[in-house]
Amino acid sequence: MGVADLMNMNRQMDDMNPCTRPGIKSGQVKNVVVNYLRAHPEKRQASAAALAVLAIGEAWCPTE
Repeated sequence: MGVADLMNMNRQMDDMNPCTRPGIKSGQVKNVVVNYLRAHPEKRQASAAALAVLAIGEAWCPTE
């Protein structure tokens, strides 16, 4: 959740829409990250924060 919050704050500072919608549950974020790790085992050498950013970005961040 901390990574998702930070991503949203950074996007807000750049006048962009947030990645996650209000009310998202921590379990939903966890599921997105776990599913990303399962789908991309070759990336597991990256830091936990980087993997969370990639997973959340792929799942929810609108492209602008």
